[in-house]
Amino acid sequence: MMDILKKLASRRGFVDEFWARLKQYRAEGKNVTHIEVFNELNDLWELEIGEPRFPSYNAFRKYRDKRG
Repeated sequence: MMDILKKLASRRGFVDEFWARLKQYRAEGKNVTHIEVFNELNDLWELEIGEPRFPSYNAFRKYRDKRG
């Protein structure tokens, strides 16, 4: 658990983990949305740290799309 939290601690790491999980889930044949993957990661962070990593999917999306 600590490894994933270390990765999610940076915004870049959060984005990288987002893309990795989306790719993994879709390769496994799971029909997941971007929002579902975001919520999974943001909820994990909030559960462990006490506050969300990003305030909303929209804030995450804007960051993700600006920085690639």
